[in-house]
Amino acid sequence: MLRHLAPESTPVLHWHGDTFDLPRGALLLASSQVYAYQAFAMGHNVLGLQFHPEVTLEGLERWYIGHACEIASTPGVKVDALRAAAARFAPTLIHCGRKFLIQWLEQTGLYAPALKAANPTAAPAGE
Repeated sequence: MLRHLAPESTPVLHWHGDTFDLPRGALLLASSQVYAYQAFAMGHNVLGLQFHPEVTLEGLERWYIGHACEIASTPGVKVDALRAAAARFAPTLIHCGRKFLIQWLEQTGLYAPALKAANPTAAPAGE
């Protein structure tokens, strides 16, 4: 399910200092070097993510302001480094994140033809 966000090709944003326990019955989908649980699925239509596949450069700028205290209190995380990484990786993440979300919605049956018509530039998730 997360093939569009494979870490070797698509770095994702996570500056959090939070973590969680894997819910009983959940299927672990992703981990990081810092946190054991980054993504999980439960059943056919529940997906939990501890990272952000939907970010854009403009959206991140708002987050840097709105989350200034959280960022400042997270060891090893600096806004300048986040900006540099975002400028480098955001174009790929936007493309791959969209494909990931469309694939998941298609699998759940929630990506209806009306949504496809409203988002004609989105490639089918299998591409």
